[in-house]
Amino acid sequence: MPCLNIWNTGSKNIFYPSHIIGSLIQRFEIITFLRGYSIFTIVVFHLLQALKLDEPWNALIQFGGTGVHLFFLLSGFGLFYSYLNRQPKPATFYRHKFSRIYLPYIIVVLISALIALFWPVFEGSWYALGGHIFLYKMFDERIIGSYGYQLWFMSTLFQFYLVFYILVALEKYLSKAWFLSFSVFISLTWAMLVWWLGKEDLRIWNSFFLHYIWEFVLGMVMAGWLQEGKMKQNFKSGHFLLTGVIFCVSYAWMGMKGGASGQLFNDYFALLGYSSIAIFLYKVLPKSFVKGMVWMGGFSFALYLWHMLILEIVKYTQGNEVQLYQMALVLIISVMVSYFYNKWFTRIIQKYRI
Repeated sequence: MPCLNIWNTGSKNIFYPSHIIGSLIQRFEIITFLRGYSIFTIVVFHLLQALKLDEPWNALIQFGGTGVHLFFLLSGFGLFYSYLNRQPKPATFYRHKFSRIYLPYIIVVLISALIALFWPVFEGSWYALGGHIFLYKMFDERIIGSYGYQLWFMSTLFQFYLVFYILVALEKYLSKAWFLSFSVFISLTWAMLVWWLGKEDLRIWNSFFLHYIWEFVLGMVMAGWLQEGKMKQNFKSGHFLLTGVIFCVSYAWMGMKGGASGQLFNDYFALLGYSSIAIFLYKVLPKSFVKGMVWMGGFSFALYLWHMLILEIVKYTQGNEVQLYQMALVLIISVMVSYFYNKWFTRIIQKYRI
């Protein structure tokens, strides 16, 4: 099979679709490209959702939302690669995440809450606001999507931050093969538990960090292989396209036929299919497009934070009747606001050495 190869990981070989993962980090430019591309497709997906498209278009745009799986993988890769090169103490690590992730996130939430006092673009409350500030929204389905439903992602991300050093300890104790296998087992067990309890429609259950831990750990394992110089990239663009189509079709079939239950177990197909297509595009699209996604990757986190607020303001002012050209305008405004927000916040961090 063209999608199967052997990774050389030292004493053991692991069968895995390595042309997806091996070339994922062929150059660090591709990491920033994939970050920008994944957030871009997620944002476009959210904007197109507002148009309330008919089938099959409404089903097809779901593909953009699968970028979240790649983002979890890239998060694991980036965090662990940085750890391997810097060996930060826990206090340093959490101070860094507080200033670079928590603060810009909370500022956007506070701005959203302030705007909602005058324009009811969000249904907020002191309890919901406290859920963001004190992070307890990750345990309450009623407020998990408050002040922008995309912010559920932040709860899962913070959960990974909280257990990061536990994962680091496991990575040191276990071989990479066992570490990855153990994470897959945990994710599958959690998905089966959620299905057995009938909680597959609840975000606090279907997006708990244990559900995505195999993606995050896969990123960590990739970072370790890169550090050890054991990554191989020897596949052509056609392999990515073929694998992407196969896995994307499998992912779509499970989602459509299995409903919420099928979506619990199709993450493996989603990540591999989406990543393959993304890498294929990186290899074949004009350099101008690649550079655009790389540029966007530099402030992708800010774009993720801001776009829903801007979308909701436009929907409110237009009476929820929005057109395609207005969505294009929302995208442009979101990119501009995010770019300058990221630039401003970076200066604040540098000035006050937060």
